Amino acid sequence: MTKQQEIEVFSAFANSYPSNSYLKEWLMLCAPIVERDIRSDLTPMTYWPGEHYQQVVEKAEREAKRIIREAQQQADKMMADARKEIERAERVRQSAIYALNRAAKDLE
Repeated sequence: MTKQQEIEVFSAFANSYPSNSYLKEWLMLCAPIVERDIRSDLTPMTYWPGEHYQQVVEKAEREAKRIIREAQQQADKMMADARKEIERAERVRQSAIYALNRAAKDLE
């Protein structure tokens, strides 16, 4: 049997299940890995796709946590910068009030 025939047999087997079958969904998820392993001259993977997807999910979760952490750091920096700007604006406002009050007294 050729590699292409093996792939076709696997595909036919997976497609033989009804569309609402849990097993069909699982086999279809396995198909790209099975096909790759059949085409390669290396030993097939020693783990099932579920383990692979778990690894992918864990990696994605780590990446999401890193992104959230970086976003929080950026938000904290922006808040600190905003507080400084508010303080600066308040000093300018107080200076303006002081100058206006002095000008008003000078006009009296």
